[in-house]
Amino acid sequence: MMRLLFAIILLSILPVDGFSQLSKEDYDFPVYTWDEAIGADYDTIYAITFAKQKLKTLPRELLRFQELIYLDLEKNKLIDLPQKLDTLKNLEYLNISKNKFTRLPYVISRLYKLEYLIASRNQIEKIPNTIEYCTELKKIDLWDNPISSIPNSFFTLSNLSSLDLSGIRFNRKSHKKITEAFGHINLQIDAPCDCMD
Repeated sequence: MMRLLFAIILLSILPVDGFSQLSKEDYDFPVYTWDEAIGADYDTIYAITFAKQKLKTLPRELLRFQELIYLDLEKNKLIDLPQKLDTLKNLEYLNISKNKFTRLPYVISRLYKLEYLIASRNQIEKIPNTIEYCTELKKIDLWDNPISSIPNSFFTLSNLSSLDLSGIRFNRKSHKKITEAFGHINLQIDAPCDCMD
C-alpha cells in the first residue's frame, strides 16, 4: 500500500515534459538523510538522499534498507556503484547526476524495478548493452554526457515515456535512429553534428 501511494505521488509531481529534482518539500513521502535513516528501523525507510555529501563511496549499511524505493546520490564524487546495490530489489528511482561516472554502472542493469534514472552531468561515455534488462524504465535523463553512441539494446526499452539526450552530440545516422525509435515519446535531443559523420 505504501509503495502504491509513493508511486501515485511520484507520478503526480513529475512533469510530463521532463524531470524535476525531487525534494522533501515536493510531496508527503518522507525522504531521509543518511543521518536520519541510519538510526531508524531499516524496513520503515523508503527514500534516502545523499545529495551534496562529496561521497566517493556509499556506506555498506545502505544495503540493509531492503524496502528502499528512492535513492538520491546527486552531487557527489562517485565513480561507480556497489556491485551489491541490486539487493535493493524495490528501487524505482535512482539519481546519480553530477558525479564522476565515466560509464553507466553495470549494476543498474540488475535493478529490475527501476523506473526513473537520472544520470545527467557526468562523464558517461558508454551505456552497457545490459540496459535492456531494465524493462520498467519510464524516464531516463542522460543530459550533458559525452556519450558517443547508444547500444542497440537501448532501443528495446518499450516502456520509456521520457528521454533526455540534450547536450550530447550524435552524428546524423545515430540521430536519425534515435528520433525514429523514440519520436513518439517526450524526447529531448540536440541537432545532429556533421563533424562526427
